Amino acid sequence: MTTWFDKRALSAGGLTPDQQRKVRAIENAVAASDRAVKDHLISLDTFERSAIKAKTGRVTAEWPRRIAGLHNEALRARDRLDRLDTGLRAQSRLRASLTELASAFDAWHSGLSSTDTDVVEHAMARMQRHYTNAGRLGKSGLADLKAGR
Repeated sequence: MTTWFDKRALSAGGLTPDQQRKVRAIENAVAASDRAVKDHLISLDTFERSAIKAKTGRVTAEWPRRIAGLHNEALRARDRLDRLDTGLRAQSRLRASLTELASAFDAWHSGLSSTDTDVVEHAMARMQRHYTNAGRLGKSGLADLKAGR
């Protein structure tokens, strides 16, 4: 494209072709994890509904495995973002968000594997803190991504 087109697209609020390419690369890197994450979340929801229906309240052995899968998938998405070289601020913010999300899953996993109440409460507080940070970074990363920054 020409410089004229790039300037006109920017003044109209759109993205240049180069920015569009970079944004698509970031979206594809993160979206590659969608199916695996959805599978883990559906399984966790199914286990929770089964426990409520049976009135056991127990955590099955499958829960820690699924949460570890979510942790690994967040790290895989982060690694795919690391391999890109877009130079966009959105990439670094989304990368930080995925790191925080992986830390939240790690805290959740450690809380499930303990029987000590203090350890569980500490793990849940850590999980909430990391999850909040991941949400904040993710929202600002998405706003940057939409703006092509």
